[in-house]
Amino acid sequence: MSKTTDCTKAVGYTKENISEADFLARLSHEFRTPLNGILGLAELALDEENPEIMKEYLAQIVTSGKYMQTLFSDISDMSKIESREIKLLPDVYHYDEFIESIMNIVEPLCAEKHIQLIQNIEAEHVSILVDKERFNQIFLNLFTNAIKFTPENGRITYTYHNKKVNNCLQAEFIIQDTGSGISEEFQKHMYEPFTQESNEVIAPLQGTGIGLPIVKALVELMGGNLQIESCPGKGTTATVHLCLPIAACREIKYAEKSLDQKTVLIVEDHPLNRMIVTRLLEKKGIRVIEAENGAEAVSLFQKEKEGCIDCILMDVRMPYMDGLEATRIIRGLSRTDAISVPIIAMTANVYDEDREKTQECGMNDYLEKPVCAKVLYKILERYCG
Repeated sequence: MSKTTDCTKAVGYTKENISEADFLARLSHEFRTPLNGILGLAELALDEENPEIMKEYLAQIVTSGKYMQTLFSDISDMSKIESREIKLLPDVYHYDEFIESIMNIVEPLCAEKHIQLIQNIEAEHVSILVDKERFNQIFLNLFTNAIKFTPENGRITYTYHNKKVNNCLQAEFIIQDTGSGISEEFQKHMYEPFTQESNEVIAPLQGTGIGLPIVKALVELMGGNLQIESCPGKGTTATVHLCLPIAACREIKYAEKSLDQKTVLIVEDHPLNRMIVTRLLEKKGIRVIEAENGAEAVSLFQKEKEGCIDCILMDVRMPYMDGLEATRIIRGLSRTDAISVPIIAMTANVYDEDREKTQECGMNDYLEKPVCAKVLYKILERYCG
């Protein structure tokens, strides 16, 4: 089930608003800033003998890297919005699962700035049909914006209430902060990509000006509306109104499962990427088999005893034979585990059509690059834990 809409007006992103040259200039600036930090800190770390200072450098490198990762994702979403290609993939999502996934990120960020986080929940906790990833994206953007613009010892209040109307849930989500607020003049431009108001509260690398336009587009794509009310020096209130289809009650709890002694075949042509994933797996006691391309992966799979390989992590783009072709060949082999072995795509291609290709060739799921350790472990627990 998918849904598409014209989101270009929702974000105000038109050729008239941002010329190609202006867009590229802003993009270059956004990427060069964290990249300069990463390269500079790496050089300092190479010459540093103090382990504590080196850890500090590495932590800052991770922060800059995550910023670049977010920027890549946001630009990808902007591209989909401009070309009207955003699709929603609804699934059953229980409120408890949603709020836990959000607060696992939001609460530590608030704690770092000593921000008081208050929750006012006056609602039924029911399951809804919604695109989980896009739904989370809306509220993570709004919460992180509130955290960015709220000074230390400030306050963020989250209010949620709903009511059932026929087979839908009329839901209202309110995120209110005591931050710096938005000027009346800038509110006219806040949905334009790469625009941010000059602000002393936020630090460098904490915003691109893309998140809010994407949030507005996603909310409207889901048939809802977003309201932003703000007053300089007093704070901002973001309100999301959504009418969400109610799903049949279905709660599935996944307990953490052991991966010790499992065998995973990693298929990755880039040595550094292969080394990183291998180290992550070995930390969990996993036996790792490595292949540099799809042809080698097929050969190694055939040499192993049936049922010996518990999962295959398959890069998509590789020389000699790509991951899609390798998957088709493995699925067509005349052995009992050829169909049952989980094959997970590892890909930097985040467009919906690329993901559809991985499903069509027989892959079970996908991991976005750069691979996040927590997501990697979770997906392995699901398929072979």
